[in-house]
Amino acid sequence: DQPAADNVSPKGTFNKYESGKAYWFRSSAATSVGLEGSATALTETHSVRLDTGANMIGNPFTHFIDWLDDVAVDTHLNDTPGPILLRSLTPAQMTKTLDTRVQWRSQTAEQYVNPFGASETTVQLKPWVGFWVKANASCSVVYYPNKRLPQTKDTVVKQQAPAYEQAKADASSWRLRLMAYSDVSEIRDEYAFLGVAPSASDGEDVNDLWKAPGLFGDLQVLVGEAKTNATMQQGNNEQLAMKYYGASIAPPVKTATTWPVVVTQPSGVKSATLQWEAGGLPDGYEAYVIGGPAGPVNMRTASAMSVAFSSPAKLTVVVGTPEYLS
Repeated sequence: DQPAADNVSPKGTFNKYESGKAYWFRSSAATSVGLEGSATALTETHSVRLDTGANMIGNPFTHFIDWLDDVAVDTHLNDTPGPILLRSLTPAQMTKTLDTRVQWRSQTAEQYVNPFGASETTVQLKPWVGFWVKANASCSVVYYPNKRLPQTKDTVVKQQAPAYEQAKADASSWRLRLMAYSDVSEIRDEYAFLGVAPSASDGEDVNDLWKAPGLFGDLQVLVGEAKTNATMQQGNNEQLAMKYYGASIAPPVKTATTWPVVVTQPSGVKSATLQWEAGGLPDGYEAYVIGGPAGPVNMRTASAMSVAFSSPAKLTVVVGTPEYLS
């Protein structure tokens, strides 16, 4: 359970699991895990306290539950009328309490799954699966033991809440996807995005998607807050101190907008390949990635570049009109 240091257990000393929380452990070979003693499965409403920031949670029951309809958030504040079901949260309430866009790692894909679902409306928590959730303030999640049948593959459903629909390519709403790969197939990150939306504002808002923490050895692409042409000349000295996201969505580009991009350095990995999907860029705009060893790279005419690590690689993506970028 991260990130509190007292929740990280040395080998052989961990002896307590708490219902509703999730835990990472590393196995050197394929194996199964069982709990000793006379543990009793939970059948009543259960509450778990979350600290501000990223938390690992789990389904405390032995059956499926629906994330948005069977889980509530309680801020324990006098001006909040008790637990609020997650589906009832407004964007403003999410900003103050709990971001309902959970993230989880696929065992088959060996990484976090794509957060950009087109039309998912049902989100389920499977027993014995861990999920990342971001608490924007200290609060509690309340699980209600409503038994749900697991959704079938033919149902539009994910075990993760959707962020928003992948936008079509027009000047007011588009996405550019960034991916990073190493020589080890399991060490990669295929889900980082930058783009624009009519409802987006400067700084963090509901359009931006937080990035779940990586595991030891992970390769991660982090996208920072966008800057317009009026502020982009300030430089990137503060790059690692600013907020970073899995998706950084800005207001529509007028002349040019830049996004700082950081590719983290996994242990033992000296280089990586940064790839992108620029097909979503609208007509009339160009995009370049700068800061790499080969100089500015046109993202329309190239689809990848090499990244060498001496520390986390700091790059910048700029999108703008050709006459301005020239």
